[in-house]
Amino acid sequence: MSYFNSSYVSNSDLKEIMSRLSGVQKPENIQQIYDFGSAFHGGILEPHKDVPNVSDNDKQLISRMHKTIWADDLLRNMILIPDFRREHEFYRENIHGVKARCKMDGSSKMMSTILELKGLSVSTYKAFIEAVDRFDYDQGAAWYLDVTRYKQCLIAGISKKEPDRLFKLLIDRDHQMYKSGVVKIKKSVSAWKMLLG
Repeated sequence: MSYFNSSYVSNSDLKEIMSRLSGVQKPENIQQIYDFGSAFHGGILEPHKDVPNVSDNDKQLISRMHKTIWADDLLRNMILIPDFRREHEFYRENIHGVKARCKMDGSSKMMSTILELKGLSVSTYKAFIEAVDRFDYDQGAAWYLDVTRYKQCLIAGISKKEPDRLFKLLIDRDHQMYKSGVVKIKKSVSAWKMLLG
């Protein structure tokens, strides 16, 4: 089954529907943003691979971000755990009333933990938490937890402005961010069913 050619609904599908309904326009440099995100992900979890489609300045930034993440004991130990999987896909038949799929940055079944890496233009923990809400990372965390049935989701945000700054947020089903994420999911799924279901 191809992840992007699937009848299963992803969190990205739900966010796209909500963006269309609210009339939110994608930034003009959206491809550059996507390219940086892919390069950032690869530079952290697969540093042995070449970093395509980004400038030399971005490569240097990603290298500094890589050092910060790998200097963190929790993140390094999680990534090095024997069963850690990079971009593993999950499919479930009935999550919030739809056939659901997800693909996180990384996960460990042994730890029952999902890892999501975010490169953000923030410099404080408060700004990081605001970005989690603004970019609907709470929705993503709730979606991933419900699709995988894992216990917790660790969001690691690293500053693009000051790449030695790392912010972490551990979300489980008792966390307010999980609850706000579920509210967003329900609204998004309702819109998905109305328009495409």
